[in-house]
Amino acid sequence: NIISLKIKGFFSWPFFDTRSNIEFEYFLGEELKKNSYEIIFVDFTQTIEPVLRAITSTKRIPVTQVCVHDLYIQKFLRSPTIIARFFTGLIARREKELLQSFDTVVTLSEKDSFLAKQLYDLKQVIVRPWTPPQWTLKVQRTENTINKYELLFFANFSRGENSEALSWMLSH
Repeated sequence: NIISLKIKGFFSWPFFDTRSNIEFEYFLGEELKKNSYEIIFVDFTQTIEPVLRAITSTKRIPVTQVCVHDLYIQKFLRSPTIIARFFTGLIARREKELLQSFDTVVTLSEKDSFLAKQLYDLKQVIVRPWTPPQWTLKVQRTENTINKYELLFFANFSRGENSEALSWMLSH
């Protein structure tokens, strides 16, 4: 896969292929051969390339829509490190290229929709707010059981930005 990336892709590869996994691509390719899907939800920009490779290998479905819940460039824009500043332009160009390869980009927030339109000149951006899992609808609370100091926070806490957000919420 590295050879197929060419020069600009080679330099962005350490950032964008962090979620790449040949076993995942093979598994997804096999699932695409067996099943028909209308939409494939891609949670992170870094997941787009391995998913596209799996889809291309099967030639089963054209992917016209992608959903991302965070634009990857934000990680670099927020970072104070020199390395992040050095790679920001490269990452922005690669993310733009990836997102512009779809007819429609779906985001989960107005903020990401705004950024996608402004930074990447994307024309068709749809906002579909995140909805909590169905099991949360079954939670019964009464006036006597509600504790204003309780919080339910969905996230992958091995990711620094999520654990930092939780720490901030608990502190403030």
